Amino acid sequence: MNNNSVHQLIDRWLNGTSTTSEQEQLQQYFLQYGMPEEQLTDDPQYHPAADQSARMYAWLTGQLALQAPVKKVHPLNSKWLLRIAAAVIPLIMIITGAYFWQQGADNGNPTAAMKHIRNNGDGLYQVQLTDGSTVWLNKNTSLELDTVSFTQQRHIILNGEAYFDIAPDPAHPFTVAAGGLTTEVLGTTFNIKQDTIAAQTTVTLFTGKVALTVSGASPQVLDPAHAAIYDAHSGQLTTTPMSAYALAWKTKEILCRNESFKDIIDYLQTYYSVVITSNKSIDSKHFSGTLSLQGDVSAVLNRLLFVHGLHCKKSGDNSIIIY
Repeated sequence: MNNNSVHQLIDRWLNGTSTTSEQEQLQQYFLQYGMPEEQLTDDPQYHPAADQSARMYAWLTGQLALQAPVKKVHPLNSKWLLRIAAAVIPLIMIITGAYFWQQGADNGNPTAAMKHIRNNGDGLYQVQLTDGSTVWLNKNTSLELDTVSFTQQRHIILNGEAYFDIAPDPAHPFTVAAGGLTTEVLGTTFNIKQDTIAAQTTVTLFTGKVALTVSGASPQVLDPAHAAIYDAHSGQLTTTPMSAYALAWKTKEILCRNESFKDIIDYLQTYYSVVITSNKSIDSKHFSGTLSLQGDVSAVLNRLLFVHGLHCKKSGDNSIIIY
């Protein structure tokens, strides 16, 4: 399907003149390029709010803009047509996703079966797999899977960080390969973070059990509320209690239980990409409670420092000083 035909197809879809075959083509197009997560309302008609319509419109035009230029673009300036697009496309994707996932590969070309899904944005990207499992991708994270054999093999290759909520299927274990470590589950929730710079892969288990395998070694079972760290340099796999920061990228909050100030500050520097220094000793200080990461770094620090009567300010080089 070339870009000009895509524009024409969308135009006919929004005007209600597309055929059943053309509707299937358009649905497959959206599945191929991925769709940002939109939370549908409780309305059984799935009518989205105005801001959702605006986001859908921006996504449609943005995806086409990423392709090669086309000679003609049909205007899509009717508000009610945009609301139809925002409402109908996500609903049909949910109903027909499994079918078109399987149909996306060329039967005569084995390489066409491989599907790559990547989150290039700064927010979360939710992926609904055809086996009923859900995966949330952190930024700069990608998945790779075989669309033809996935429901039978349930195997994924991960690069980056992702949270998994796996649908139970004892007959078909779910496996994730990341950084030389293979994680096998039957149905559970866990997080995998691959650090290519440190050559480490961390698996954090929240519910259920997982079996971790390194090439040439026997599987090790990980218990809930624990993490396993695999070092590719040494080949060692070690376990440790779950970190308070394991899921902060997804939940946007840190559940602190007597966490040291130093560890919290170190995490905030990485999370917000900012330098934080202190002209007072904070090594012996701790914090318990919930730190929301929804606001900017100053808001987080103000809540953190208030407990010990400390303050913070920005310096001339845009770093932050605790005093």
